[in-house]
Amino acid sequence: MIVSGQVDEEDAIRHHQWRIERKVQIKEEDRPLRAEAERAERERQERLEQARIDRLLQDADAFRKSNEIRNYVTALTSRVQENSKANMERWREALTLLKRYA
Repeated sequence: MIVSGQVDEEDAIRHHQWRIERKVQIKEEDRPLRAEAERAERERQERLEQARIDRLLQDADAFRKSNEIRNYVTALTSRVQENSKANMERWREALTLLKRYA
């Protein structure tokens, strides 16, 4: 009985030791997979961040262009109005001259 109990205890210890070693082995085998998954996640996050940056830069560029267009339209409108005023003034002068000689 004592011998049988001692053998059972030794078997239990060996089994326990085997389970510990197997757990370490599995962890070691999984390490490259975990590293690859972490690398892939980092790359995904970097792509998302770059996409956000690209969108912000596109928005900033569109904002700048829209301001340039607004400024251009304002300047053009002002210039047309100035030309119209100058043309109207010339017409008035011409009409005034015609009235004098008519």
